[in-house]
Amino acid sequence: MPSKNPNPTHLKRYAIALLFVFCLFNIKVNLAASLAGQVLAVETGNQISLSLTSGGQRRVQLIGITPPPPGTSMARISRRHLHMLLAGKFITVIYRTLTPRGNILGQVLHGGVDINLRMIEAGMARVYPEGRLSPGVLLQYHNAERSAQARKLGLWQKSTH
Repeated sequence: MPSKNPNPTHLKRYAIALLFVFCLFNIKVNLAASLAGQVLAVETGNQISLSLTSGGQRRVQLIGITPPPPGTSMARISRRHLHMLLAGKFITVIYRTLTPRGNILGQVLHGGVDINLRMIEAGMARVYPEGRLSPGVLLQYHNAERSAQARKLGLWQKSTH
C-alpha cells in the first residue's frame, strides 16, 4: 500500500514554485527611466527642449502641471519663470511615458530640486492630476498649489481690472 505522506522532494519543489509565483506577483517594479541633458529652450510654462548628454534632442513636458492658457499674459510670465529656472542648465528627467505627440512626460530635476513643484509653488502652474505620479508627489503638488493660492501668487493674484 502506497504511503499517504507526500514525497519530501515534491513538497520542496512545490514550495519553491509557490514562493516564486508569490514573489513574482508581489514585486513592484519601478518602470521609471531617466535621462540627462542641457536645456536648449523653454517652449511654454510646462515644455522644454533638451539636448541629451547621450546625443540628440528631445522635447520634455513637465508631468503633473498645467500652465496658464496660451496667449495670456500669465502664460508669458509662466514661460519666463520656467526659463529663469532652467535656461541653459543641465537637468535630469525622470519619466515613465511619452505624450501622444512623442514628447517625454516627466519630472524635471535640477540640482535635486523638483522644478515641476517649483512652478506650482510660485503660482506659475496648476496641478494636473496625472495618474502616473505617485500619491506622495501628487499630495505634495496639491499642498504647494493650496499654499500658492492662499498667498495669492501668480495665477492666484486678484485681477486689477
